[in-house]
Amino acid sequence: MKLQLAILAQGTSTDRFSNRLSIFNLIERIEASTFPFLIPEAAFVIVLRRESNEPSQFDTEILVRLGDVVVAKANTHIDFEDKFGARHIVNFQGFPVFNPGELTFQFGLPGGEVIQASVPVVQQETTPPNVQAAH
Repeated sequence: MKLQLAILAQGTSTDRFSNRLSIFNLIERIEASTFPFLIPEAAFVIVLRRESNEPSQFDTEILVRLGDVVVAKANTHIDFEDKFGARHIVNFQGFPVFNPGELTFQFGLPGGEVIQASVPVVQQETTPPNVQAAH
């Protein structure tokens, strides 16, 4: 199996007539002024391609890690519906981010291969308040 796309976004929408996917507010980097904080919602979008000799259905687990700490996880079922491409979206609601680091989404494929996508989590630079001298 090959990963074609793995994206983290704030949300998605699928057109019910054309089945076209729209991805809103891509998350390429997360900046926070204080830690810990809560990510209210995030959609992890995966597009896979398979060969004819690979399974058309499988169960897997998606782990969201910040460093070595698992901050969220989801069990999911992938079904190619006898096609060679599959799109899968997992929505996460309210998971904590404890500190700066690399936020990694790991996804297991049949046969034990793990694919992943990650975004950096960084501390926002704080600027000191504008202090004016008294006259």
